[in-house]
Amino acid sequence: MNNYIVLTKVLLKNGSNSASMKKNSNIKKAALWIIILLALLPTIKLFSLFISSAYDYLYKIGQQGLILSLGISFTSVFIFFFAIFYSINVLYFSKDIDLLLPLPLKPWEILLSKFTVILIYEYLTEIFILLPILLIYGYKGSYNPLYFIYSAVLFLIVPIIPIAAASILNMVIMSFTNIGKHRDILKILGGIFAMLFAIGLNIVLQKMTVSSQNYENIFKMINEGNNSLVSLSNRFFPGSTLSASSLVYSSSFRGFENLILFIVLNILVISLFSVLGQYLYFKGAQGGSEISAKRRELDYSKLNKTSSANSKFKALLLQEMKSIFRTPVYFMNCILANIIIPIVLFIPFLVRPDSFHELNVLVNIKVTSTTTMICIVISLAAGLIFGASNSITSTAISREGENIFVKKYLPVSYSTQIMVKVISGVLVGIASIFLVLIGLILLVKLPIYFSVISLLVSFIGILLTSMTGILIDLKFPKLHWDNEVKAVKQNFNTFINTIISFIVTGILIFSMINFYSYLNEVAVLGLCVIIAANFILYKVICSKGIFMFKNIEM
Repeated sequence: MNNYIVLTKVLLKNGSNSASMKKNSNIKKAALWIIILLALLPTIKLFSLFISSAYDYLYKIGQQGLILSLGISFTSVFIFFFAIFYSINVLYFSKDIDLLLPLPLKPWEILLSKFTVILIYEYLTEIFILLPILLIYGYKGSYNPLYFIYSAVLFLIVPIIPIAAASILNMVIMSFTNIGKHRDILKILGGIFAMLFAIGLNIVLQKMTVSSQNYENIFKMINEGNNSLVSLSNRFFPGSTLSASSLVYSSSFRGFENLILFIVLNILVISLFSVLGQYLYFKGAQGGSEISAKRRELDYSKLNKTSSANSKFKALLLQEMKSIFRTPVYFMNCILANIIIPIVLFIPFLVRPDSFHELNVLVNIKVTSTTTMICIVISLAAGLIFGASNSITSTAISREGENIFVKKYLPVSYSTQIMVKVISGVLVGIASIFLVLIGLILLVKLPIYFSVISLLVSFIGILLTSMTGILIDLKFPKLHWDNEVKAVKQNFNTFINTIISFIVTGILIFSMINFYSYLNEVAVLGLCVIIAANFILYKVICSKGIFMFKNIEM
């Protein structure tokens, strides 16, 4: 146990780069967090108002506990999906594995230490999703102190089951895929399989929910009152009913009983995780840094065939894309994570095939100026979000790490190097939009006219957040890291860029809804403003961006 505590402290300290932090850097980081919180205040306020209104409505029918059950279920599912990527990165793709394996440490000690690091970072997710729900429910219900004590306990342990489930899934897969010479490819394939398995499991669980609960039973449960709908949450994620019930019935022994059962369930899951890790972890973790190489002799003619002259821009772009696709951590977080979004969007329709017909009615509309303008606004919003979510540009400089100085000696202008990184992010964003459009065309017969408009307009939005991402990373590069995970997953530049995309998207949607009578003007103005912003950002990159790149120091 002492080894576990010491190792956890080392991993946390190493993850925060506290040893290399200067005083000015700490001040900048604190100021950055204050700016982020201020930017999030409008979103938090809207979310809080929604929760408060939902509580008032559900309280009238005696189903206010549904807020807690759905909130905990959604948080668990959200953490589970993202823990698939985060856990596989921390457990298998970090370079500290090669340093830890020779040490006199047991597999479960390494596993639990890394698990604790993942858990602490997932608390940030809970702060923005679950914490407002717990506080508003407690405030509106005027609950006793036990409610808030139980809430604090649950806040700490709710992420344990989803993280453990994702980690166990990754351990099982990686213990079989980490064989042979092509470990990087096998790790990527293992990660893809884990993602597909998780999505398939989610579809099966949702189908079970839909098939086992018809509308008559749901209406009957609603009429019963007394928070009878809380029991439905367990079908979304195991253990959700126990945690929600412990809060709903916190004033009685039933609440305490459910809390104890949920704690016991977490202990059992952690025990299973530790036991499996003792036998499986080293199988997947050993030799993680080894790579394969093909060696062949080339004569002059073969060398000419395998080499060709490219422009500087094309050569750098190919190098950037190869680096992203060939490095498991970058592929999982920058490429695969962005592909998940289109897939997740279609999960409800895979669960309920009859809903395709309902959506066909919405999509099969006439091409008019109004529908075109709505398409423009929605496409702009989608482009902004997809451009920010892939994290390619917002980690582009950070991913160079201590090799950034090499870029300064290349016979290529700084502006070209920066724009190469921007275009790489744009290409991935466009690919995600393209996947969504293909799905809509095949499944709900989206008119080609709207598809073309969406693809062209979303490109403008993707370009904007790609350029804001690179500027943020130029300003706050994270160059001191000992594994790729820290450059991508523990880099808040992506979070900042995503917040910017949400703010601009919120302004667009708000304007479209509240000024619907001026829809044409709103859409055209929004499009023109973003095009102008792209032009300004390009000029900033070619001036201020070059200056920031030139002044980056290790």
